[in-house]
Amino acid sequence: MFNSFVRLSLILGKVTGGGPVVEAGRLFYCDNGLNNLHELNKDTLATTSTVGSPSATPTGIGGMGARVFRCDNSADDLYEHDPDTLAIIGSAVNAPTATPRGIGGTIDRLYHIESSSDRLYEIDPDTLLPISFVSSPSTNPTGVGGIHSRMYSCDQDSDRLYEHDLDTLLDISGGGVAWTYGTQPSGIGGTSTRLYACDRDVDRLYEVDPDTLLDISGGGVAAATIPFGIGGTKVA
Repeated sequence: MFNSFVRLSLILGKVTGGGPVVEAGRLFYCDNGLNNLHELNKDTLATTSTVGSPSATPTGIGGMGARVFRCDNSADDLYEHDPDTLAIIGSAVNAPTATPRGIGGTIDRLYHIESSSDRLYEIDPDTLLPISFVSSPSTNPTGVGGIHSRMYSCDQDSDRLYEHDLDTLLDISGGGVAWTYGTQPSGIGGTSTRLYACDRDVDRLYEVDPDTLLDISGGGVAAATIPFGIGGTKVA
């Protein structure tokens, strides 16, 4: 009953502007070196649980509402996962093009990004098929995700983080914000109000300010090996 009330409150808050969004959700990241999926403590960024990735090269993880999704660079597939066990739900779906590099969303919309054609997609959360797409802001996008009603991406060629319009998918951050904490930002996403990023050059996880896109975690926390994808659900 409580979870249903929270979900309804979050949706009504978005639609009607009725009150602030409350912090809720769970946080995950992909370890591309050991091929593991981790759940994280949102405050400390310490791992609270770990499972082996069901496929060989996890490159993105994130949530929409209470649902969790992942992409894989070797299989070129998109997946939905059980948020408790991280087991795959249903069947894998081929990514729109090769080299899927990120997946994540808002309270009610899901996005995917890939680096072979440098495209950002909105995808249907039930079929995982494309709804629309645009060219990404730079030439090697490596992550996409959001908080309750805002969506972001990162790119390791430009070393920048971007905010995007939810409908047009275009950059609304004036060309993005420079990422100065490493040279390969490799994931971005969050819970209902908190935004996180990771970097596979320095192998660290960060919390970032959703408005400035700057680190607010004091230099981040060491990841297990190679973080590639971070994000979470938006409801309890």
